[in-house]
Amino acid sequence: MKKDVRHLQEEAIENKDYELACNLAFNANINDVKNLQNVIIKYGDARTAFRFAKIKGADIKALEQVVLIEGIPSIAFDFAHDHKLMADVKALEAIAANGSDAKSAYMFATQFEHTDIKTLGSAVVRSNNAEYAYLFARDVAGADIQALQQTVIDNVTRINAYHVYDFARHIKGADMARLQNTVLKHQCSHIAYSFARDVEGADIHALAQLAIDTHDAKSAYSFAKFIHGVDVTALEQVILNYGNQETISKWMGLSRCC
Repeated sequence: MKKDVRHLQEEAIENKDYELACNLAFNANINDVKNLQNVIIKYGDARTAFRFAKIKGADIKALEQVVLIEGIPSIAFDFAHDHKLMADVKALEAIAANGSDAKSAYMFATQFEHTDIKTLGSAVVRSNNAEYAYLFARDVAGADIQALQQTVIDNVTRINAYHVYDFARHIKGADMARLQNTVLKHQCSHIAYSFARDVEGADIHALAQLAIDTHDAKSAYSFAKFIHGVDVTALEQVILNYGNQETISKWMGLSRCC
């Protein structure tokens, strides 16, 4: 026999089933919401409390305490964002500031005014997240550029190496020489051409040599075609010896035209 809603509500309360309580509350009357909410407050987790806070008649401050106690940065931001007029935003921000969730720290810094930029930036540094280190430096006034730059340098991989290029190109106060040395040290030949083309003061010869030393035919083609003053002869040998048919054909066609 199918259970009715009242029976299910009683079962959720009796069994301390906070997930069932939350699901039932979306269609409950105001009195039942309060009873079901008590299950969330006493036995629920932060994610369920966040969901319950969307229900009409929910006690935002009481549910916020569940979020604060559990201390998950991403949920703290979501709660603060959705209930900014009632929530204790500074207390929720502190969860992100004391953690190592780079995205949450970045979101607090960019979505709310009068945040503690220093501590939120430190959370990004602790995260070792090169992407959000760059974004924080780009989008947050007063950010510690040198600390964030070090995070990018220390956590570079071939996949995220373009953040080194982005930092050098777009961030005022970036140390171009250190970032370029990172490209060379980690042999990031796939961004060498872009770095040489777009970053003021870049050493085009050192970056072109990286393309040669790593036998990166695609990068060598770009250097030979677009960057004036590099060793075209050496770059051509890389293209011809290591390029795929498409790159070689493009180069041969260019050579005939010129």
